[in-house]
Amino acid sequence: MPRRRNKRVPPASGEVEIDSMDESGCGVVRVKGKTILIQGGLADERVVFTKVSRHSHFEEAVVTEVLEASPDRVDPPCSYFMSCSG
Repeated sequence: MPRRRNKRVPPASGEVEIDSMDESGCGVVRVKGKTILIQGGLADERVVFTKVSRHSHFEEAVVTEVLEASPDRVDPPCSYFMSCSG
């Protein structure tokens, strides 16, 4: 019978402080050794996130709540900002 490895899996959601940004504009954080790219988060923000997908070397998540906003955060000029690419 094959041995089961006890992998430490980061939580499906949680509260983190974002370390940096990647080239696509996602916030980057490491939780339990796993890199998580968080869409909608900025560097130096404290956010609540929910994971949306898992890959072999990283996971993707979205911000569900901003607890402490970055001084760089601004309100979008358009109310359709998150749903429209224009």
